[in-house]
Amino acid sequence: MRISFVRAQDCCVCFLDIVDSTRLTSSVNNPEKVRKYYEIILNTMAAIARNFGAKIIKNVGDCLILCYPRTSDTSNKSAFNDVLECCITMIDARNTKVA
Repeated sequence: MRISFVRAQDCCVCFLDIVDSTRLTSSVNNPEKVRKYYEIILNTMAAIARNFGAKIIKNVGDCLILCYPRTSDTSNKSAFNDVLECCITMIDARNTKVA
């Protein structure tokens, strides 16, 4: 089977996965707390990504799939810099405390 897209383009793609989230949430007996855990992390990462020009393609459980359309122009160095800055910002956000 071959998958094709009407408007396919080459660009940077990011797969963002929450490491060990199943193990971490398996001991939480409150579904509302589990929902909030995923909601905070995924929405925060999506907001960071959008600030750097990313488009959210899909949310898959504890994973976000993003693309950076501006990188389809391979001569656009600032677009590639934005991808790197976005990833660094996401990594830095892991230490943010939520009240």
